[in-house]
This record gives sequence, C-alpha cells and structure tokens, in this order.
Amino acid sequence: MLADKTYSALMLPAGALSDRIGARQAHGGGLVLFALASAACGLAPHLGVLVAARLVQGAAAALMMPASLALVRQGFPDQAKRAQAIASAKLAARFGPRVPMVTGQLVATAGLLALLGVGAHTNVWAVAALMVPVGLGGALTVPALTAMLLDAVPADRAGTASAVLNTGRQVSGAIAVAVFGALLAGANTFLAGMRWSMLLAAAGLVLTAGATLTLPRDGRRDDGVGVG
Repeated sequence: MLADKTYSALMLPAGALSDRIGARQAHGGGLVLFALASAACGLAPHLGVLVAARLVQGAAAALMMPASLALVRQGFPDQAKRAQAIASAKLAARFGPRVPMVTGQLVATAGLLALLGVGAHTNVWAVAALMVPVGLGGALTVPALTAMLLDAVPADRAGTASAVLNTGRQVSGAIAVAVFGALLAGANTFLAGMRWSMLLAAAGLVLTAGATLTLPRDGRRDDGVGVG
C-alpha cells in the first residue's frame, strides 16, 4: 500500500524528470534503485527499514513507468511500427486506433452485463468464462489508447504524456475501489452491490466508447498533428 501511494504521488513529477534527463537515464536509474530497494526489503532487520525500502520501491517504479513508454516513443518514430511495439496492433494500424478502442470497450461492456446474471450458486468456471470478455476488451482498448497518446506528443514530451496516462489510471482505479467497495460492503447486499457496480462500470464504458467515436479515424487531426 505504501509503495502504491508513493508510486501514484510521484508519477507526474517523474514523467517530467524523464523528459528532462532522458528516458534511458531515468529508466536505468529507476531500475537500479528498484533493485536496491527490493534487496533492502529482503534484508530489512526491522519494520522501519522495510517501510522505508517500500517507499523507495514506489518512487523507483514511478520513475520507470513513464520512461518505459517514452523509450518506445523515441525508439520507434514511425507510427505503425510504434503501435506494433506496444502490442499486437494490426487492427489499429489498418483502421486507426478508434476501431480497437471502441470495439474493446463494447466487448468489455458485454462482459460486464453478462456478469449481472451471476448468483451465489453460479459455477466458478462459468464466472471465469464470463470475465474473459472484460479482460479481452481491456486488451483491445489500452494498447490502442497508449499508441494514440504517444502519437499525439513529440518525443521529448513522451515521459510527461505517459505519466498523465498512468496517473489517470491510478486515480480512477482508486475511485472505483472506493465506490464499488462501498456498494459491496454489506454481506446481505453483496449481490445487489455487485450488480450495481457492473451496471455503473458498463455505463461508464458506453459513455467513453461514445466519446471515442468523436476522435478522428486515424487518431490525428486534418493538419497531420496528433490529437491532444
């Protein structure tokens, strides 16, 4: 928990630092720092040292994450090759990022709506199967979103752009945990809370899918500059 909070809090300044000193230096420094902090965790003689080492781990991870995407942006100047470097993105390369993003969000929405039928006695394998579309939707959406974001900024600002993306993800995840956790809190209302959570998440995906449709087909403005 401590490492996660440090990671989230330092993401934006770490992205700016990555742009200032260079993505390679930032990523390498963060990797070395994370390794040293991990060793300190394993060798910690008491709780205080362990807590301090975990805080350093979070700071090191915050330094590495924006720099990793910035390295992809700098290493693959060509838009199509960069999309393939981020993930298997043949669909995005052919049709633009809007198609896989909308498709992924709708697939995830279908999975969430299918989970509304889950009950206390539903077979665990059935639940696992119904969760597959949710994961598949994310796998379609996130790489295309990441590629589009990196296309929209110059290489020397990729660290900051990556930090903004990941900070948004961390903040929205924390809000979702708080809201959905509150809905699931009561033992007698767990199933109802779960269904409300699925409905809220599905509604959010439908809204963001609609917003995605307003983007240019290739993720770029008519003047050839990336959206952003």
